[in-house]
Amino acid sequence: MTKEDVIEIARKAGMIKIDQDGLIEHFQKFAALVAAKEREECAQLCDWLYMDCGVKNANICCNRIRDRQYSDKYY
Repeated sequence: MTKEDVIEIARKAGMIKIDQDGLIEHFQKFAALVAAKEREECAQLCDWLYMDCGVKNANICCNRIRDRQYSDKYY
């Protein structure tokens, strides 16, 4: 997620009205942590599909979801 994405989301949520110094960086880190939590929950669903339901290739899906956390520059 880019800085501009975070600013736009924060504005839409009514959290900021202008680009306030220092505040944007906190929002970026917060957004990255929320995204990481959501990715892990999605990966756990894929784990369940693979291990408990026998869905083929679901393990590949969970690994790819988890790999995205390393591309998140704010986390």
